[in-house]
Amino acid sequence: MERLRGSLMTTLVAMVGLLPAAISRGVGSQTERPLAIVVIGGVLLVAFLTRVFQPPLLVLVQRQDSRGGPYPATPTGAVATE
Repeated sequence: MERLRGSLMTTLVAMVGLLPAAISRGVGSQTERPLAIVVIGGVLLVAFLTRVFQPPLLVLVQRQDSRGGPYPATPTGAVATE
């Protein structure tokens, strides 16, 4: 939740920046419009999927790490410095 504002602002700026290309009707718009629409959709999809799937995956990895599972806290032979 700490970085939600920055992520949403980045998504919004990308969408607003591509909006003129997505609604254009001038010369060359046959190429620009579909590309802009696909990029806007991709940015929205990635923002949504990141917010939905990242937290549960991080919890799963953290649980595995705390149990000493397949994800060691430090690589073999490495020294943890804090």
